Amino acid sequence: MYLCGDFNSRCSDNLDYIPGIDRLTDRDVIDFSSNQYGDVLTEFLINVNFCILNGRNTITNNFTFVGPQDASVVDYCLIPYENLSMFVDFEVLKVSDILDSTNGYSQLSKLAVPDHSLLKWNLSLDVVGKNYADFKPKCNMVHTKTLYDTKHVGREFLADPEVQREVFHTIDQLESAVVSQVGLNEAYDRFVNIVHVEMSSKLEQKVITISANRRTGKKLRVKKPWWSEQLTVLWTDLCKAEKSWLKCKSNNRQCLKHVYVQKRKAFDSSVQRAKRQYVYQAQSDLEAAVSANSRMFWKSIGNIGIGNERLKSIPFEVKLSDGSISTDPEIVLKKWGSDFAGLLNSGNTISSEVANDINIHNVGLHNDNSMDVPETDHLDSMITIDEILKCILHAKSGKAPGYDNIPCELLKNDSALALLQSLFNRCFISGTVPTAWSKSIITPIPKCSTSDPRDPLSYRGITLAPSMYKIYCAVLNNRLAKWTESNNIICDEQNGFVKGKSTIDQVQSLTTIIETRKLKKLPTFTAFIDFKKAYDLRP
Repeated sequence: MYLCGDFNSRCSDNLDYIPGIDRLTDRDVIDFSSNQYGDVLTEFLINVNFCILNGRNTITNNFTFVGPQDASVVDYCLIPYENLSMFVDFEVLKVSDILDSTNGYSQLSKLAVPDHSLLKWNLSLDVVGKNYADFKPKCNMVHTKTLYDTKHVGREFLADPEVQREVFHTIDQLESAVVSQVGLNEAYDRFVNIVHVEMSSKLEQKVITISANRRTGKKLRVKKPWWSEQLTVLWTDLCKAEKSWLKCKSNNRQCLKHVYVQKRKAFDSSVQRAKRQYVYQAQSDLEAAVSANSRMFWKSIGNIGIGNERLKSIPFEVKLSDGSISTDPEIVLKKWGSDFAGLLNSGNTISSEVANDINIHNVGLHNDNSMDVPETDHLDSMITIDEILKCILHAKSGKAPGYDNIPCELLKNDSALALLQSLFNRCFISGTVPTAWSKSIITPIPKCSTSDPRDPLSYRGITLAPSMYKIYCAVLNNRLAKWTESNNIICDEQNGFVKGKSTIDQVQSLTTIIETRKLKKLPTFTAFIDFKKAYDLRP
């Protein structure tokens, strides 16, 4: 879809997108004059997620109106943000140049030559010559998912005598003298099955059906945030009144039209009232959040902004290395799996020289009796129930569970704590973890609105790990954090990822330095380094 024509709007260098939300390239502007229509047009484009093609993906950019005394840009091609990459080789062709190349001036008077130029571009489509039906998934890919209400977990959860006997039997298996990887997996799977049985019998649940194209069993939601149930009822009545009026062929038609008009007025009034109330409430909430909670303020900005409405579903198709498009389920899943598997530690290993330097440094630390080596008794001690309970209580409620489908809320009871202590200590002593902990659910989030949605690497993967694995990691992280803090391992300048500190201190320091040097009329040079995939490619 695109819009093209004479809009009588001079937009100058007005932005047609929201910086920080939409990642678009700036336009090559040649007309820096603006008028009221240009301001209205750019505001309209931001609201409808469109942008100006003029000055982007161009071969030649020129004025679109050339008069006797003035030249301007008033003709535009307007396209959606996500389709910008499809419109290439944009050109502005003056009619006079076209006539010169074809000797057209000999047949036309100069007064008859149009003063508006022609806009030309190429449209790059990957579906040219193919049937649209070929781009639908070849299989339905339907599966069901059970959602559990974990907000009201009673004391009877994992409290039955038979269930507790199963839990204690699993603990005995974990605390046996020798536990192999197979035995550890069996004990973990047994506990997971116990929890699943309890969830099915004691928690309220709802089964939904998820397919490649739709999700059923879930209440339909209108995208407009100000919509309400009252508006739904009014809209339904309005549709019924319109249908009755249009289908009527008798003398009662005029009366039905009057009923329809009245319901239409009532619906429009209710819509305007709901919009005003929503905007007023949103403004009040933002004003209250500015002084009370800055984090909630910026979170609210992201939720009510236009960028929140631009989220779209992921297409069930991928773009292969040869440029072709595939919708075969096996190829799509294999492409996603291979691309994300190649992100972490893709062929990176520590060189032998670096390994030798690390070993020599460690040996020197142990042999140098003059140096104070930090105590590690706290790090090597057995994991206690208090440590586990602290991590569970600090875990956020209502979060999506991982591969085992067990949320953290279900682990806040004595039976689960006793088994988790036995499981964590066995993992801590043996240095092995259940194989199921290596399986996670990856939720892809688009990095920007202009990237190709068929490329898996244009998404940022958010991993949903098993809850028990996250609690185990939290216990170890708390120990390391306490040890590094008590032994002054982390330097004072490190504020990122440190509890009780914030990178705002560094921002304040940098701002102070720049302002001080500006007062002294001294230049300041700053280097900001962004390491591409720094965590994915670490050795």
